[in-house]
This record gives sequence, C-alpha cells and structure tokens, in this order.
Amino acid sequence: MENEKANDAKESYKERDILGTISGGKTGIPQDGSSVSKFLTYLLYIYDSGALDPFIQYVGPGPRILLFIHYRKRCHPSQISAGLRLSRPHVASSLKTLENEGFLTRETDPSNRRQVFVTLTPKGEEVYSHINDNMVQLFAKWFKILGPETEHLMRALDITSTAIKGVFASGESLFPEGVIKDLKDGD
Repeated sequence: MENEKANDAKESYKERDILGTISGGKTGIPQDGSSVSKFLTYLLYIYDSGALDPFIQYVGPGPRILLFIHYRKRCHPSQISAGLRLSRPHVASSLKTLENEGFLTRETDPSNRRQVFVTLTPKGEEVYSHINDNMVQLFAKWFKILGPETEHLMRALDITSTAIKGVFASGESLFPEGVIKDLKDGD
C-alpha cells in the first residue's frame, strides 16, 4: 500500500514537470550561469514541486475576485474589472461561476436598474477565509525555513515593488514588445 502511494506521488510529481526541470533541464532557459538563468531555474523547480500551488490558487481570477469583493463588501462588476485588470467578459463569466457555486449574490442597483451589485454570501466568505488561511500558512512555513534571510527577501520585494510602481507610473511596459501580452491591458 505504501509503495502504491509512493509511486502515485512520483507520477503526480512527474506530471508537474511541465517545464522540464526534472527531465534534465530542457527548459529552454540558457544555462549560462547568469543570475536570470539561476533565478528561473530555481523558480521552475519550486513551481514543479507544487510548493506554489496555494499561491497560484490565491492569485487565480476566482480568489482574486472574492478578495476584491471581501474588502469592498459590495461592488459593481465594472469595479472588479478595472481593479483587477481583468476583461469585462472574463469578470462576467467568473461571477456567474462564483454565483452558481453559491459564493456570491447579485442585486439590482436601485438607483440604476441596469447595474448590479455583487456581495459575498457566508459560503463565499468562508471559502475566501480558507484560501487566505492557506496562503498565510504557506508563507509562514517559508519564512520559518528562511529564518533571518526573510529580511533579505522582504528588502528585495520592496525594491521590486517600488521599481514596478515607477515603471507603471511612467506608462512603460514591463514586458518585451510582442513577447508577452501586457497585463495592464486585461487578463
């Protein structure tokens, strides 16, 4: 029985090898020893291990929408679209799914019957809380592993965040033209 579980875990881990980090480094990342190649190799290894799964779940459109509504209590879908930089059709589709799962309700705006407000249901608040708790636990474990190095990570994130704000404030894109769709333009 234990061997079956171990084999299942190995197979599951192999399935996660989307980018080739387990299969001999065939990732397409130049292995030139540069900081970029080392960073991407480490990041891919961490991704393939599944350690980022709670984070990936947290930043997916459904949880991001739950988070947005949670902090605003009541909002219009257009506010969600603008606030999360997601297209209106994507938000509409996600809201329908979340509503069908019982996580939110829609009510007509009494001042403009063409508009609706969305609010979380108790079930939606519970799901949001569960996802958030998982995220907190993930990073608490990482910080415990990092120990005093956590301060270096926080400093690097602070520098990165400040630089990104500066890039966006200047109207520039973070992405090479034609390579990756600029996230400012939608989802």
